[in-house]
Amino acid sequence: MMRSIFSGVSGLKAHQIAMDSIGNNIANVNTTGYKASRVNFQDILSQTMQGAGAAQGNRGGTNPLQVGLGVGVASIDTIFTDGIYQSTGKMTDLAVTGKNLFILSDGTQEYYTRAGNFDFDGSGNYGVTGTGLKVMGWMADASGEINATGSLTAIQIPEGTSMPPQVSTKIDIENNLSADGYGIAAGIATADTKMNFEGTLNADTAVGEVVSFQVQTYLASGAKVPVTVNFKKTGEPGTNTWSVTTGDSTTGGQSFTVGTTPSPITLSIDNGKGGTMPVTVDTTGIIAGATDALKGETDLSTATDDSGIKLSGVLPADAQEGAVVETTIQVIDGGQRVPYTITLTKTNNTTENEWKVTKATYTDASGTVNDVTGTITVTPATATPTYIVGGVNTSTIKVDGLSLDMSGITSKTADTANAALKVYDSLGAAHKVEYTYTKTGVPGEWIVSATVDGKKADVTNDKIAFNSKGVLISPASANGGPQITVPGIAGATNFPVTMNLFKEDGTPALTQHSGKSTIFATKTDGYAAGTLKNVVANTSGELIGTFSNERTMTLAKVALATFSNPGGLEKSGQNYYVKSANSGERRVISDGAFKPGSLEGSNVDLAEQFSNMIITQRGFQANSKDVTTSDEMLEIIANLKR
Repeated sequence: MMRSIFSGVSGLKAHQIAMDSIGNNIANVNTTGYKASRVNFQDILSQTMQGAGAAQGNRGGTNPLQVGLGVGVASIDTIFTDGIYQSTGKMTDLAVTGKNLFILSDGTQEYYTRAGNFDFDGSGNYGVTGTGLKVMGWMADASGEINATGSLTAIQIPEGTSMPPQVSTKIDIENNLSADGYGIAAGIATADTKMNFEGTLNADTAVGEVVSFQVQTYLASGAKVPVTVNFKKTGEPGTNTWSVTTGDSTTGGQSFTVGTTPSPITLSIDNGKGGTMPVTVDTTGIIAGATDALKGETDLSTATDDSGIKLSGVLPADAQEGAVVETTIQVIDGGQRVPYTITLTKTNNTTENEWKVTKATYTDASGTVNDVTGTITVTPATATPTYIVGGVNTSTIKVDGLSLDMSGITSKTADTANAALKVYDSLGAAHKVEYTYTKTGVPGEWIVSATVDGKKADVTNDKIAFNSKGVLISPASANGGPQITVPGIAGATNFPVTMNLFKEDGTPALTQHSGKSTIFATKTDGYAAGTLKNVVANTSGELIGTFSNERTMTLAKVALATFSNPGGLEKSGQNYYVKSANSGERRVISDGAFKPGSLEGSNVDLAEQFSNMIITQRGFQANSKDVTTSDEMLEIIANLKR
C-alpha cells in the first residue's frame, strides 16, 4: 500500500513542477525575446515482482510482473520558435530569426540573447543600457568595409565621429542624347590644305604698307595655332600688286594682283540641316534664293541718311576665333547698283558665339552715297555689336550716315546637352564641373567640353559615338570616357575625373534615341568631410551612419551566434543564456537575417498554456486522490483490529 502513496506523492511533485513552468511562461508572456519552456514527464523505477520467462516445450513465454514506483520530470525544454515581431520605430532595435542569438559581453564573459533592445551609451558603446553589456561584432575600416572573418570586438561609435573626405575619380552620366538634333561638322586640315580669303584691298594703299589679320587654326590634339597673314602693298599707288606672307615676316612672299573690278562676295549660309546653301543677289538689290539666308528686307534704292536695313540669317556656332563671314547687298549709287559688303568676324573663344562687324566695304561709283573709308561707328557709341547663339540681336551699325539694323541676325546652334555636378578634391573642397555635349556633323558623334568652377577645362577622350541603333560604342568601357583634370585648392593635388557612361552591370547608361536630350549627372564617388548625425541598422545587421555631408557609410556590423543544441543553453537571467556542456560550441555567423526597428516578442501561446494548466491541474488532483485513497485503505487495515 505504501507504493501507491509514494507514486501519488511523486505525481504531485511532477505536476507541481509542470505548473511552475506554466506559471513562468504566463508571467513572461510580454517579455522581449522570451522562449517558452515545456516540462516532460517520465516514469521512474519499477519494482519487478516476477521476471519474464521464455517459452519452453509446450509452454509459452511469460511477461515480467512489475509495479511502477511513480513519475519524475524527464526534461524541461526551451522552445526556440520565433515570437511575434513588433515594430518599435527605434532604428537601433534589432530582431533576428531562426535559432540565432546576439552576442553580448562584459569584457570577460559572453552572453547570448534574443532581446535586441539596444542603444548607444554616453561613450558610444552599442549594447544593453540596462545591464551595460556590449554588443559584439566587427568595426568597419576608414572606407566602410567590414572584415567579417576577423576577431569580434565590442561595437563603439562615439558621438561626433567624422568621415574623412574622398577625392572624386568619376562622375556617373545617364539617360539620352537626342538623335534628332542638329550637328555641326568640324574638321582638321591636312598638309597643302588651301585657305580662301575674301575681301577688298584698297588700290590706293601706299607702297610697303602691310594689312595683317590673324586666322585661328587647330592641331589634331585641339591645341590652338594662330596664323598671322600679312598683305603687303608692293606696287605703286593705283596699281593692284601685293605680296602675302604668314607669321612675323612681312618681306618677300607670294605676289598677286587684285582684279580691277572686284567681284561681289557670295555668302554660304548654314541651312540648319548639316549643309550650306548659297545666297544670290538679284538686280533689285534684294537677296533671294535661300529661305534661311541673310535677307535685305529694305530696298536701299529708297534709303535716305540713317535709313535702316534689317538683316536676318544664320551664323555657324562652331566657328573658331578669327573666322570670317561676309555678305553682300546691292545699294543704289548714282542710279547704279553696286555691291556693299559687310564682314562679321568671330572675336574670341572665351565668349561663345560672339561676332563683331569688323569691316564694311563699298565699291565706289559716282552718286550720292559717300565713299566708305572703313570708319564704323556703333549706336550707342559704347556698345559692341555681338551675335549670340539662339538670340535675336539689337545692334545698329552706322557707316557714313547709312544705318544698318543687324537686329535680325541670329545664329544656328548645334544640339547640346548639359550636365553639372560637384566633385571633391583630397581636402574635401567642392568644385563645380559642367559638361556640355555638342553634336557634330558626323552621324552619332558628340564632342564633350567642360568647365571647372566657371573656367574652361581641357577634356581628353572628348568624343563619344553611338551606332545606328543608338547604342554607345565609344568609349567601350567605364574607364575610357571623357576625362578632365581638376585643380585642387591650396594644399590639395590636382586630380583627374572621368565621365562614366556605364551602369554597374557594364551596360551603357547613355543612349542616342529620338526625342529631347535629357542627361543627368547622377553621382560622383567623392565627397567632402562630414560629421556623424545619426545611426540606423539595416537588414544585414550593419550599422549605417548618416553624416552632415549627406553621405552614408557602414560603421559596424552585428555578429550572431548559433549552437548545435540551443536547447542546451543555460539561462542566466535577464533574458541571457550562457554556454553549457551540452549546448555545443558557439559558432559566429555574419549572414543572418535581421529586422531593424523591431523587437521579437515572447513566443508564449496563452491558449496553449491555459490548456496545459487545466491538464496539469487535473493531473495534480488525480494524484492527490491516489494519496487520499491509499490513506483510507491503510485506515481500513488499521481498523481490522478493534
